Amino acid sequence: MKRVGGKLKALAYFLSRYRRSCARRREGVSLKAEAPSTLDEGLEKRVEPGGFVALIDLRVGERAEISFVEGARAIVKRLVDMGLTRGTEVKVLKVAPFNGPIEVLVRGSRLIISRELASKVFVIRKD
Repeated sequence: MKRVGGKLKALAYFLSRYRRSCARRREGVSLKAEAPSTLDEGLEKRVEPGGFVALIDLRVGERAEISFVEGARAIVKRLVDMGLTRGTEVKVLKVAPFNGPIEVLVRGSRLIISRELASKVFVIRKD
């Protein structure tokens, strides 16, 4: 029976972490119900000024400050090792077409990050 109890504890732990991450997202992001007429209009309506957005939602040339990184321990460690830590300023330099990677400027270094990793980095727009 201990084995089943351990699995239930692990499940409860991951469920509580999931709920906390959802609550964090809800605090900073406000989704609108109406459909946008253009892509740019949709980006502006989706997030309130000063709210959290994923790094992949930034346009070329925009600057932002990293607020938090979400994901498994290995993913967070990899991003932190690349210099993507809380409070660091980033600038989007290039976005590859067809869901390719994005190039960002972090602490004077250019990094190319996959969209999957960039979707786990949440920032606050500076402009």
